[in-house]
Amino acid sequence: MIFPELDLRKFADPKGVLRQHARKLREELATQRPDAPRHAAAQFIRALAPHPGQTVSVYFPVNNELDTWPLVEALWADDITVCLPVTEKRDAALVFREYGPDTELCEGRYGILVPSPTAPLCSPDIILCPLLAYKTDGTRLGMGGGYYDRTLNTRRKTGPVTAVGYAYADQKAQLLPRDAHDAFLDWIVTERSAFSVAHAKRIL
Repeated sequence: MIFPELDLRKFADPKGVLRQHARKLREELATQRPDAPRHAAAQFIRALAPHPGQTVSVYFPVNNELDTWPLVEALWADDITVCLPVTEKRDAALVFREYGPDTELCEGRYGILVPSPTAPLCSPDIILCPLLAYKTDGTRLGMGGGYYDRTLNTRRKTGPVTAVGYAYADQKAQLLPRDAHDAFLDWIVTERSAFSVAHAKRIL
């Protein structure tokens, strides 16, 4: 569990301080646990049980985020439609484009690879969310751009969508500040476990 020694009341920008610590930890975890992506993919498939007809949005990993490639391969093998998020406009919600074995990728905003503009648009049922830290109540610490929060808050107004925090188990935090616009996660999936946040709230 991370950040137990930090007194957030001492900092004008507590989230900024937490992000600095979390980046260093995630870098260490990526080095220490090279098999974590494979185990996390198995946890996801077992717990979420996606099926043909559903669409799952993954992310293209950067900066030591938990690698999604083993999960992508498993989803493709089960004929699940996969898509990637695209940041088309600053301070707006994400859009999603289909990501298949033959999809051409190009560099998008922030240097992250995304499907080309010719790839079909998608409306995902499940959205994988990268993160720097999480709490078992579904609170997520992201990079600070707010894209996933805007996207989830917008999509939840029109229909159900399942937000899944995808992370190393030891990115778990005891305390995280939360703003009114921050969107809760529905599931947490790590290399060690997968659990519903609603269930976690009942048993805490």
